[in-house]
Amino acid sequence: MPPKQVVKLGAKVNFQIIARQPGYEVSVKDPKSTIYNEKRARKDAFVKRVKTPMTLRLENLPNGAIFNTQNFVPGKIVEFIWKPDQLLESYPLNFIVDDGVISVEMTILINVVS
Repeated sequence: MPPKQVVKLGAKVNFQIIARQPGYEVSVKDPKSTIYNEKRARKDAFVKRVKTPMTLRLENLPNGAIFNTQNFVPGKIVEFIWKPDQLLESYPLNFIVDDGVISVEMTILINVVS
């Protein structure tokens, strides 16, 4: 069941999204670094450096909402801001991250009440 956010009509709803991509974040800090699986006795590289950051997008952005991913950087905050102007029983926000290999989706339901 997706998480729900309840907001009163005309009130502002905002929350922060942070999408992590360890392989990219590590390569930005140190181009020669790797991430290891510390639970294994043999420390083979678990995640290799990634030169291209993943993408973050929001499907079905509501009218008047702000979710600017133009300058998105993995591990940094992207804020969702919206002031609904109509009652909605359940408005799904579908956030999608894609690293070029695997795409992951998370849905948050917004309920706008009077």
